[in-house]
Amino acid sequence: MDEKDKQNLAVSAEEQKAEEEANQEVNEDELRSKVSEEYGLDQDEDKELLDKLVAKEKLQHEKLSSAIKQKISWREKYQASAKNTVKDQQEETDVDAQIESKFKALMEERVRA
Repeated sequence: MDEKDKQNLAVSAEEQKAEEEANQEVNEDELRSKVSEEYGLDQDEDKELLDKLVAKEKLQHEKLSSAIKQKISWREKYQASAKNTVKDQQEETDVDAQIESKFKALMEERVRA
């Protein structure tokens, strides 16, 4: 794993905070007041329209939350596999060194004989 991969794996504090906020449950009352304020709707007169908009916003939030959870899951899987890859590379290097030392020893014995 090179330096660029390590930088890509690092999660900034801002990104982590944004992920946590996006994964939080949406309070329907807060969402309702936010939507009514944003579109200039009266909560009593435009109840049906407001209900539809709130449902749409909740669905959109759920989709975004799902995507962020998937991103976190994939990142964690990649980090785990990257750690295993580093261990495998170290084991290969150790085996290569052992083979090389045995080969040198055998060659020295041949030269002596």
